[in-house]
Amino acid sequence: MNERLNIVLPAREPTASKNRLSPLLSDAARCALAIALFRQALSVFRKFWPAVRLTVVTDSAEFSNEAAAAGAAILQDKQEGLTEAILQATAQSVADGFGAQLVIHADIATLEQDELATLIDTAYPAPSVVIVPSADEGGTNALLTTPPDVITHWYGPGSFARHVAQAEAKEIPVTVLRLPGLALDLDTADDVQEFLATSPSGAIADELERWDCVKT
Repeated sequence: MNERLNIVLPAREPTASKNRLSPLLSDAARCALAIALFRQALSVFRKFWPAVRLTVVTDSAEFSNEAAAAGAAILQDKQEGLTEAILQATAQSVADGFGAQLVIHADIATLEQDELATLIDTAYPAPSVVIVPSADEGGTNALLTTPPDVITHWYGPGSFARHVAQAEAKEIPVTVLRLPGLALDLDTADDVQEFLATSPSGAIADELERWDCVKT
C-alpha cells in the first residue's frame, strides 16, 4: 500500500510539549526530550520507508526545517489542537489523492520496524480502520484509515473507544492491534518509568538518563 499511503506525524513546538512531565523534568529537559523523540521518528520513517509520503504537521520552525531537509512534506499546524491539525492533514490527504492515511504520534519512545511494518506494508482493504491503542486503551497512538476520511478523527480522553465506535456504527471493518512498543507514549512520569524498566538503549533512553530519570 506504500504508494497510496500518507504517513502523518504531528509534532508540536518543543518548548510547548510534554507539559504533563513537569513533575519529573525541567522545561529544558522536556524540550530536549521532545526534540529527540521527533528526530527519532523522522529518522525511522525516512530510513525504512523513504519512498512513502511523510507529512509533518507542526508549528515549529525547527521541526519544519529538519523535516523538509529529510524530504518530508510540511503542513503548518494552526495551533487549534491536535484534532484540528489531523483533520487538516486528512483533508490534504484526500485532496492529494491518497488512498490511505496513517496518523502516528511523535512522542512514542519505541518505534520498531516490525511493528510499523504491520501498518505500513500490509494491504488492508478499503474501507477499513486499523487502530493501535495506547497502553491504557484510552488513547489512539496510531490510526490507519482507508480511505483517509473513512471516519472522523478525534483526539482526547477516550479517543480509542470513540474511533472504534465510529467504525462500528458505519459498519466499517476495524482491526485493533495491541503492539507493545507503539502502545507506549511518553506522556507521564509513569510512562517514562515503564519505558526505562525495559532497559532500553538509544537516543531516547540516553536523553532520559541525562536528566536522571532512572528506573525506580
